[in-house]
Amino acid sequence: MDRRDVLCSLGSVATLSVVAGCLGGDGEETPGSADPVEWVPDPNQLSDSLDHYQVFSTAPAAVGERADRLSSSTWEQYQREWLDWTIANPNPADVERFTRGGDPEKGVGFGAVTHDLDGDQLRETLRDEGFEEDGSYEGFDLFVTANGQRARGLDGRRLAVGQHPSGGRTVVEAVVDIGLGNASPYGDRETLTDLLQQLDTEHNFRFRTHPRNDVTIPREGVFAGSVAQGYSLALGEEFTATRAERFVEDATIPTDALESYAQSNDLFDGAQNIELGTGSNVGLLTWTADPTALSLNQLG
Repeated sequence: MDRRDVLCSLGSVATLSVVAGCLGGDGEETPGSADPVEWVPDPNQLSDSLDHYQVFSTAPAAVGERADRLSSSTWEQYQREWLDWTIANPNPADVERFTRGGDPEKGVGFGAVTHDLDGDQLRETLRDEGFEEDGSYEGFDLFVTANGQRARGLDGRRLAVGQHPSGGRTVVEAVVDIGLGNASPYGDRETLTDLLQQLDTEHNFRFRTHPRNDVTIPREGVFAGSVAQGYSLALGEEFTATRAERFVEDATIPTDALESYAQSNDLFDGAQNIELGTGSNVGLLTWTADPTALSLNQLG
Protein backbone atom coordinates (compact mmCIF):
# COMPACT_ATOMS: atom_id res chain seq x y z
CA MET A 1 0.00 0.00 0.00
CA ASP A 2 1.33 3.42 -0.85
CA ARG A 3 0.59 6.81 0.64
CA ARG A 4 -2.29 7.33 -1.75
CA ASP A 5 -4.07 4.10 -0.73
CA VAL A 6 -5.14 5.01 2.76
CA LEU A 7 -7.14 8.20 2.14
CA CYS A 8 -8.78 7.28 -1.08
CA SER A 9 -10.42 5.20 -2.75
CA LEU A 10 -9.29 9.97 -2.39
CA GLY A 11 -6.51 7.60 -4.32
CA SER A 12 7.93 9.94 -0.51
CA VAL A 13 7.32 12.39 0.08
CA ALA A 14 6.03 8.77 1.92
CA THR A 15 3.03 6.97 0.83
CA LEU A 16 -0.54 6.43 2.14
CA SER A 17 -3.61 6.77 -0.10
CA VAL A 18 -6.51 8.01 1.93
CA VAL A 19 -8.30 10.77 0.14
CA ALA A 20 -7.68 10.93 -3.56
CA GLY A 21 -10.88 11.53 -5.39
CA CYS A 22 -13.26 11.91 -2.50
CA LEU A 23 -13.73 15.60 -1.85
CA GLY A 24 -16.79 17.81 -1.87
CA GLY A 25 -18.66 20.52 0.01
CA ASP A 26 -21.97 22.26 0.42
CA GLY A 27 -21.09 25.89 0.91
CA GLU A 28 -18.98 28.24 2.92
CA GLU A 29 -19.22 26.57 6.32
CA THR A 30 -15.96 25.03 7.48
CA PRO A 31 -16.34 23.35 10.88
CA GLY A 32 -13.51 22.89 13.32
CA SER A 33 -10.06 24.34 13.77
CA ALA A 34 -8.28 26.26 11.01
CA ASP A 35 -4.95 24.80 12.21
CA PRO A 36 -4.14 21.65 10.19
CA VAL A 37 -2.18 20.17 13.11
CA GLU A 38 -5.41 20.22 15.12
CA TRP A 39 -6.94 17.66 12.72
CA VAL A 40 -4.28 14.99 13.33
CA PRO A 41 -5.31 12.24 15.78
CA ASP A 42 -2.75 10.62 18.02
CA PRO A 43 -1.94 7.19 16.51
CA ASN A 44 -3.25 5.29 19.53
CA GLN A 45 -6.62 7.01 19.08
CA LEU A 46 -6.97 5.13 15.80
CA SER A 47 -5.61 1.76 16.88
CA ASP A 48 -4.26 0.22 20.07
CA SER A 49 -1.43 -1.26 17.98
CA LEU A 50 -0.28 2.16 16.70
CA ASP A 51 2.12 4.42 18.53
CA HIS A 52 3.81 6.30 15.67
CA TYR A 53 3.12 7.39 12.11
CA GLN A 54 4.05 10.08 9.62
CA VAL A 55 1.80 13.02 8.75
CA PHE A 56 1.82 15.06 5.53
CA SER A 57 0.04 18.34 4.95
CA THR A 58 0.00 20.58 1.91
CA ALA A 59 -1.79 23.69 0.63
CA PRO A 60 -2.55 22.99 -3.06
CA ALA A 61 -4.11 26.40 -3.71
CA ALA A 62 -0.99 28.17 -2.42
CA VAL A 63 1.33 25.86 -4.36
CA GLY A 64 -0.73 26.38 -7.50
CA GLU A 65 -0.31 30.14 -7.25
CA ARG A 66 3.44 29.58 -7.49
CA ALA A 67 3.45 26.79 -10.06
CA ASP A 68 5.23 28.97 -12.61
CA ARG A 69 8.23 29.14 -10.27
CA LEU A 70 8.57 25.34 -10.08
CA SER A 71 10.08 23.01 -12.63
CA SER A 72 7.47 21.46 -14.92
CA SER A 73 8.39 17.94 -13.80
CA THR A 74 7.99 18.73 -10.09
CA TRP A 75 4.68 20.51 -10.69
CA GLU A 76 3.38 17.52 -12.66
CA GLN A 77 4.49 15.13 -9.90
CA TYR A 78 2.85 17.32 -7.27
CA GLN A 79 -0.48 17.29 -9.10
CA ARG A 80 -0.37 13.50 -9.47
CA GLU A 81 0.49 13.13 -5.79
CA TRP A 82 -2.13 15.49 -4.35
CA LEU A 83 -4.77 16.21 -7.02
CA ASP A 84 -5.09 13.07 -9.15
CA TRP A 85 -8.21 11.60 -7.55
CA THR A 86 -10.47 8.85 -8.77
CA ILE A 87 -13.76 10.56 -7.84
CA ALA A 88 -13.14 14.32 -7.98
CA ASN A 89 -10.93 16.17 -10.42
CA PRO A 90 -10.03 19.35 -8.54
CA ASN A 91 -8.01 22.27 -9.71
CA PRO A 92 -5.33 23.38 -7.23
CA ALA A 93 -7.46 26.40 -6.28
CA ASP A 94 -10.28 24.03 -5.22
CA VAL A 95 -8.28 22.56 -2.32
CA GLU A 96 -7.13 24.83 0.47
CA ARG A 97 -5.59 22.15 2.71
CA PHE A 98 -4.97 18.43 2.39
CA THR A 99 -3.63 16.55 5.43
CA ARG A 100 -3.15 12.81 5.60
CA GLY A 101 -1.21 10.17 7.49
CA GLY A 102 -1.22 6.69 8.91
CA ASP A 103 0.60 3.38 8.84
CA PRO A 104 0.33 1.49 5.52
CA GLU A 105 1.67 -1.73 7.05
CA LYS A 106 -1.31 -1.83 9.40
CA GLY A 107 -3.79 -0.54 6.83
CA VAL A 108 -4.72 2.43 9.01
CA GLY A 109 -5.00 5.93 7.60
CA PHE A 110 -6.79 9.24 8.10
CA GLY A 111 -7.34 12.44 6.18
CA ALA A 112 -8.72 15.93 6.70
CA VAL A 113 -9.36 18.26 3.78
CA THR A 114 -10.65 21.81 3.33
CA HIS A 115 -12.00 22.36 -0.19
CA ASP A 116 -14.43 24.24 -2.43
CA LEU A 117 -15.91 21.33 -4.39
CA ASP A 118 -19.61 20.57 -4.80
CA GLY A 119 -20.99 18.42 -2.00
CA ASP A 120 -23.99 17.08 -3.88
CA GLN A 121 -21.74 15.87 -6.68
CA LEU A 122 -19.42 14.27 -4.17
CA ARG A 123 -22.26 12.43 -2.46
CA GLU A 124 -23.41 11.11 -5.82
CA THR A 125 -19.95 9.89 -6.80
CA LEU A 126 -19.38 8.31 -3.38
CA ARG A 127 -22.58 6.30 -3.87
CA ASP A 128 -21.43 5.35 -7.38
CA GLU A 129 -18.15 4.10 -5.89
CA GLY A 130 -19.91 1.82 -3.41
CA PHE A 131 -20.08 4.05 -0.33
CA GLU A 132 -23.37 3.84 1.57
CA GLU A 133 -24.89 6.51 3.80
CA ASP A 134 -24.40 5.65 7.45
CA GLY A 135 -26.03 8.37 9.51
CA SER A 136 -24.11 11.33 10.89
CA TYR A 137 -21.60 12.26 13.56
CA GLU A 138 -21.19 15.75 15.07
CA GLY A 139 -22.77 17.32 11.98
CA PHE A 140 -20.78 15.26 9.46
CA ASP A 141 -22.73 13.06 7.03
CA LEU A 142 -21.06 9.64 7.08
CA PHE A 143 -20.49 7.22 4.21
CA VAL A 144 -18.92 3.75 4.49
CA THR A 145 -18.06 0.93 2.10
CA ALA A 146 -19.89 -2.40 2.26
CA ASN A 147 -17.05 -4.04 4.19
CA GLY A 148 -16.87 -1.04 6.53
CA GLN A 149 -13.12 -0.58 6.14
CA ARG A 150 -13.30 2.82 4.43
CA ALA A 151 -15.38 5.81 5.50
CA ARG A 152 -15.91 9.47 4.68
CA GLY A 153 -17.41 12.32 6.68
CA LEU A 154 -18.72 15.50 4.98
CA ASP A 155 -19.71 18.81 6.50
CA GLY A 156 -19.67 21.90 4.32
CA ARG A 157 -16.15 22.56 3.06
CA ARG A 158 -14.67 19.87 5.29
CA LEU A 159 -13.95 16.23 4.48
CA ALA A 160 -12.80 13.66 7.05
CA VAL A 161 -11.45 10.33 5.82
CA GLY A 162 -10.76 7.04 7.54
CA GLN A 163 -9.47 3.59 6.74
CA HIS A 164 -9.04 0.71 9.16
CA PRO A 165 -9.27 -3.09 8.80
CA SER A 166 -11.72 -3.13 11.72
CA GLY A 167 -13.80 -0.18 10.52
CA GLY A 168 -13.09 3.20 8.95
CA ARG A 169 -15.99 4.94 10.66
CA THR A 170 -14.19 4.99 14.01
CA VAL A 171 -11.23 6.71 12.33
CA VAL A 172 -13.49 9.38 10.80
CA GLU A 173 -15.12 9.96 14.18
CA ALA A 174 -11.67 10.35 15.77
CA VAL A 175 -10.65 12.89 13.12
CA VAL A 176 -13.85 14.86 13.68
CA ASP A 177 -13.42 14.78 17.46
CA ILE A 178 -9.86 16.08 17.13
CA GLY A 179 -10.75 18.83 14.67
CA LEU A 180 -13.69 20.03 16.74
CA GLY A 181 -11.51 20.23 19.85
CA ASN A 182 -13.12 17.31 21.69
CA ALA A 183 -9.88 15.30 22.03
CA SER A 184 -6.13 15.92 22.11
CA PRO A 185 -4.27 15.90 18.77
CA TYR A 186 -0.99 14.17 17.97
CA GLY A 187 0.75 17.54 18.22
CA ASP A 188 0.08 17.64 21.94
CA ARG A 189 2.56 14.83 22.55
CA GLU A 190 5.47 16.03 24.62
CA THR A 191 7.92 14.85 21.96
CA LEU A 192 6.17 16.97 19.30
CA THR A 193 5.25 20.26 20.98
CA ASP A 194 8.76 21.76 20.91
CA LEU A 195 9.40 20.44 17.40
CA LEU A 196 6.18 21.75 15.87
CA GLN A 197 6.83 25.22 17.27
CA GLN A 198 9.90 25.34 15.01
CA LEU A 199 8.03 24.41 11.82
CA ASP A 200 6.05 26.72 9.57
CA THR A 201 2.63 25.06 9.13
CA GLU A 202 1.07 27.66 6.82
CA HIS A 203 1.92 25.78 3.64
CA ASN A 204 3.65 22.37 3.28
CA PHE A 205 4.94 20.31 6.19
CA ARG A 206 5.36 16.81 7.58
CA PHE A 207 6.30 15.29 10.92
CA ARG A 208 6.47 12.02 12.82
CA THR A 209 7.50 10.42 16.08
CA HIS A 210 9.48 7.20 16.26
CA PRO A 211 11.21 4.97 18.82
CA ARG A 212 14.44 6.46 20.14
CA ASN A 213 17.29 6.06 17.66
CA ASP A 214 20.38 4.28 18.97
CA VAL A 215 22.69 5.10 16.04
CA THR A 216 23.70 8.10 13.95
CA ILE A 217 23.79 7.92 10.13
CA PRO A 218 24.04 11.56 9.01
CA ARG A 219 23.55 10.96 5.29
CA GLU A 220 20.22 9.25 6.01
CA GLY A 221 19.11 11.81 8.60
CA VAL A 222 19.31 9.34 11.49
CA PHE A 223 20.60 10.68 14.83
CA ALA A 224 21.12 8.91 18.14
CA GLY A 225 18.72 10.13 20.81
CA SER A 226 16.13 11.40 18.31
CA VAL A 227 12.44 10.63 18.95
CA ALA A 228 10.72 12.89 16.39
CA GLN A 229 11.45 14.85 13.23
CA GLY A 230 9.73 17.36 10.99
CA TYR A 231 10.10 19.39 7.80
CA SER A 232 8.31 22.45 6.45
CA LEU A 233 8.49 24.69 3.40
CA ALA A 234 7.12 28.23 3.61
CA LEU A 235 6.13 29.71 0.23
CA GLY A 236 6.83 33.44 0.00
CA GLU A 237 9.02 35.72 -2.05
CA GLU A 238 11.66 33.29 -0.85
CA PHE A 239 10.96 29.61 -0.19
CA THR A 240 12.18 28.92 3.34
CA ALA A 241 12.78 25.32 4.41
CA THR A 242 13.11 24.03 7.96
CA ARG A 243 14.25 20.62 9.17
CA ALA A 244 13.80 19.94 12.89
CA GLU A 245 14.90 16.98 15.04
CA ARG A 246 13.58 16.40 18.57
CA PHE A 247 15.97 14.67 21.00
CA VAL A 248 15.34 13.12 24.40
CA GLU A 249 16.16 15.33 27.36
CA ASP A 250 19.39 13.52 28.28
CA ALA A 251 20.80 13.54 24.73
CA THR A 252 23.48 15.90 23.45
CA ILE A 253 22.33 17.53 20.21
CA PRO A 254 24.85 16.29 17.59
CA THR A 255 25.69 19.53 15.80
CA ASP A 256 28.54 17.98 13.81
CA ALA A 257 26.27 15.19 12.55
CA LEU A 258 23.53 17.69 11.64
CA GLU A 259 26.04 19.73 9.65
CA SER A 260 27.21 16.56 7.89
CA TYR A 261 23.58 15.72 7.12
CA ALA A 262 23.07 19.13 5.49
CA GLN A 263 26.14 18.54 3.32
CA SER A 264 25.24 15.03 2.15
CA ASN A 265 21.45 14.49 2.01
CA ASP A 266 19.54 15.38 -1.16
CA LEU A 267 16.90 17.20 0.89
CA PHE A 268 19.40 20.08 0.83
CA ASP A 269 20.12 20.06 -2.91
CA GLY A 270 20.12 23.66 -4.10
CA ALA A 271 20.03 25.00 -0.53
CA GLN A 272 21.47 28.42 0.23
CA ASN A 273 22.22 30.17 3.50
CA ILE A 274 21.95 27.02 5.66
CA GLU A 275 21.82 27.85 9.37
CA LEU A 276 22.06 25.47 12.33
CA GLY A 277 20.30 26.21 15.61
CA THR A 278 19.60 24.33 18.83
CA GLY A 279 17.33 24.71 21.82
CA SER A 280 14.50 23.05 23.79
CA ASN A 281 15.84 19.58 22.90
CA VAL A 282 15.57 20.43 19.18
CA GLY A 283 18.24 20.59 16.52
CA LEU A 284 17.19 22.92 13.71
CA LEU A 285 18.39 23.49 10.16
CA THR A 286 16.93 26.35 8.10
CA TRP A 287 17.78 27.44 4.57
CA THR A 288 16.58 29.22 1.45
CA ALA A 289 15.38 26.84 -1.27
CA ASP A 290 15.54 27.44 -5.01
CA PRO A 291 11.95 26.94 -6.31
CA THR A 292 13.15 25.94 -9.80
CA ALA A 293 15.34 23.17 -8.35
CA LEU A 294 12.88 21.65 -5.86
CA SER A 295 12.13 17.95 -6.05
CA LEU A 296 8.71 16.66 -4.97
CA ASN A 297 10.24 15.51 -1.68
CA GLN A 298 11.56 19.03 -1.03
CA LEU A 299 8.29 20.67 -2.05
CA GLY A 300 6.13 18.36 0.05
